[in-house]
Amino acid sequence: MIKTKSIILGCALMGVTQLSMAEIPGTYTNDAKDACTLTITPIEAEAPLFGDGFWLIQSRGPASCMWDSVGISHSTELVGGTISLPPLSPRGFVQLKWVFGPASSQVDMQQIGVDGKLLPIISYMRQ
Repeated sequence: MIKTKSIILGCALMGVTQLSMAEIPGTYTNDAKDACTLTITPIEAEAPLFGDGFWLIQSRGPASCMWDSVGISHSTELVGGTISLPPLSPRGFVQLKWVFGPASSQVDMQQIGVDGKLLPIISYMRQ
């Protein structure tokens, strides 16, 4: 009887995990002085072969916050290529990682410049 309950609970948890994948899109803000806002929206395209979906990542706010990116997600990570316009330096690549899974309200962002330089990790919270 206990084994049956464990199996049912395990199946229910797997179902909840799959439903939580839909919680990646949204608006995220940080508490830093520049107060950047990330907006992540799905791109309607055929599902990628090696990922969960395609995403548009838009960063808005003053100065260095103004960039756009297109990425692909897999589980709790989203990676993409970033575009920024002068006078900002190009960002190159962006990696977002949901700290406690895709249903988490916190996402950590790491950017890599086109010269390969790692930029500081910034944490954002879902609004």
